[in-house]
Amino acid sequence: LKARREELRNRYLRRPDPARVLAAHAAVVDSLLAKLWQASVEDDGAALVAVGGYGRGALFPHSGVDVLVL
Repeated sequence: LKARREELRNRYLRRPDPARVLAAHAAVVDSLLAKLWQASVEDDGAALVAVGGYGRGALFPHSGVDVLVL
């Protein structure tokens, strides 16, 4: 996660495009949470739902990752 965040930071510094970087950051967290969820949760009736800025696909680098376990 740290390496991917650093990569996104460097990409932003080379070509500032906030919307693209925020969406890419959300995608990185999506990938990580999906792997953790699949490895940890065996209940097929449970879901992990992104909410807040993360749910909108605009995750700022130092924002909390808001999720709902349903």
